[in-house]
Amino acid sequence: MIYSERIICRLRHLLYTATSIKKAEYMQSVAQIHGTSIEENNGIVKITFSSLMLKRKQWQSSDLLIDPPYFALSDYTDRHMPQKFRECVVCFVNVYCRDLPSRRIRDYGNVELKQALDVIGVFLLEDDSGRLCDVYNTTELGEADCTCIFIMRKDCFPEWLAKRQNQVQAISDF
Repeated sequence: MIYSERIICRLRHLLYTATSIKKAEYMQSVAQIHGTSIEENNGIVKITFSSLMLKRKQWQSSDLLIDPPYFALSDYTDRHMPQKFRECVVCFVNVYCRDLPSRRIRDYGNVELKQALDVIGVFLLEDDSGRLCDVYNTTELGEADCTCIFIMRKDCFPEWLAKRQNQVQAISDF
């Protein structure tokens, strides 16, 4: 995996140094190919990745997976100019395909969330410190693997959680 990551990153760098394609433009298209989507509904921002967050230490280059969402968020915030969240909850929802073996479900400590939170923080949070930002992790079963990240004011979280538990098949019984 490490060698293929290096090759992909080098090819990307070669593309925007040897052609007229700008890095931001290219990374936005990569984000679309990766299935990254961003939407806002009733003050809650939802970011969806069409894959699960990778295991910690499974990859070496932050360029490989962090650059596309970074540029997608940059584009989104340029177009929508959302107000940054001050006191908020960031919910990481790891959705595992219900048709695949349950042994695939990982421990939260083994999933790389910090870099995703850092990218989100640049565009949507005033501060991602524990003073202002709470982080909630949950695992659900769904039609396909994906990661959904919800950002909301702290006072919205209890209602969001109650609605979410009634709508989806969660692993835990909270």
